[in-house]
Amino acid sequence: MTKNISGIKVDETKYEVRCGGDYKNKDHIKAVSEVMGCNFIMSREILKKDLSLVFVGQAVDVLRVKGVLVSVGVYFAVSPQFKWG
Repeated sequence: MTKNISGIKVDETKYEVRCGGDYKNKDHIKAVSEVMGCNFIMSREILKKDLSLVFVGQAVDVLRVKGVLVSVGVYFAVSPQFKWG
């Protein structure tokens, strides 16, 4: 019996997510806070720097993080190149 496993679930690559946004925008701050698991003040300081590292993880988790950031308009970059959406 063969199992059909989605490629994203078996991708073991460690991806880095960097983002930038408006440190005065509460939605941007909340999104970074959710992604990083840190408080409001720390998230605001992170957003003051352009393209700060906010997450390192596997593809399934990066897809979730990407969704959080996109939903509020925070720009981001994933490396290495993220082919899962």
